[in-house]
Amino acid sequence: MPKENEKEIIAKVLGGDTNAFGELVERYHKGLCIYLVNLLNDDMQAEDIAQDAFIRAFVRLETYNSNYSFSTWLYKIARNLALRYLENKTKLAPTFDTNMIETPTTESAQDSLQKDEQTASIQKAIASLKPEYQEVINLYYWNGKSYEEISEILDCPVNTVRTWLHRSKESIRKELYGQIG
Repeated sequence: MPKENEKEIIAKVLGGDTNAFGELVERYHKGLCIYLVNLLNDDMQAEDIAQDAFIRAFVRLETYNSNYSFSTWLYKIARNLALRYLENKTKLAPTFDTNMIETPTTESAQDSLQKDEQTASIQKAIASLKPEYQEVINLYYWNGKSYEEISEILDCPVNTVRTWLHRSKESIRKELYGQIG
């Protein structure tokens, strides 16, 4: 049986089938948690905020604008909750957890070590970026969001997203290859 599209599921929920919301949770929970872990650098808090975001989305589902994907709206809710949490806790800027990257077990030890070193270098380069650049990299590469979706989540123009993504890639390139020549 093919998956229902999110608009059909949302229509069911709004029509009284509250159990249908579980399918949206199943679809987006893992990606949302990864996004939040990268933003907060705290697995437990990311899970709590993800749950809170789903609850808020469920309670406010009638305000959802179907011109955008549900995941974009959900990520925006979660981002706002996470930023509020960070403001209250005065935590450091978001970082990327290298444990989120899976490496194949069939690699030789030397290949694995080289990949670990490359991953560490990339993580260090990303961590050196401005927080908004880190977030754009996270949403675009780790969560597969389009420029338009990122624009909606971050509440900024699409051209700003393009600029931030370009500048972050340039900064990473300089960080990784600048010393070579």
